[in-house]
Amino acid sequence: GRRHAVKVFAKGVLDRREVSFFDKNGASTISLRQRIDEELRILAGLQHSSVVVLTEVIDDPNHEKMYAVMEGLRGGQLMAWDEDLAAYSIRASADEVRQHWGDQVQYGAVPWRDDGVLVFREGVAAAVLQQLVGAVAYLHGLPGQGIIHKDLKPENILLTAPLPSGDPRFAGRLAVEAWPDLQAP
Repeated sequence: GRRHAVKVFAKGVLDRREVSFFDKNGASTISLRQRIDEELRILAGLQHSSVVVLTEVIDDPNHEKMYAVMEGLRGGQLMAWDEDLAAYSIRASADEVRQHWGDQVQYGAVPWRDDGVLVFREGVAAAVLQQLVGAVAYLHGLPGQGIIHKDLKPENILLTAPLPSGDPRFAGRLAVEAWPDLQAP
């Protein structure tokens, strides 16, 4: 069957919380409910192979929760932040990889912290980046919409299929200690 992902919103929080709003008149604030309603309206109208599909919004006036139902993407997040290493690293479920890829890839348990962070090989990173740039170009190019994604980060990039992090053709280790020390300006 088809998978779905559901984002749940507490309406009371949406109505009470204010967020920044910027337009040609400058900065102001609006309710979070207005912001979410507008984002869902925009998302419902998007059609691009690299943009998640909003399937349905369930907003029952007699219920405290609102639900945004989207296509479920088996691959999960592109990468996850590791506080201890202060870096992003790949975390793929071996079960999801096995279910999707079968015997075509290696998917054994990979201890992702042993000697550095797990990162994508250049070819995989290039393919993901090409799709990401295509999606952003699509959003920026929509006439009259003025869509800018202000929170592009690995946690907000979802994959249609799990990438086999245990297969050296897809991923490799990068020692965090080898990174140069960066000083704030």
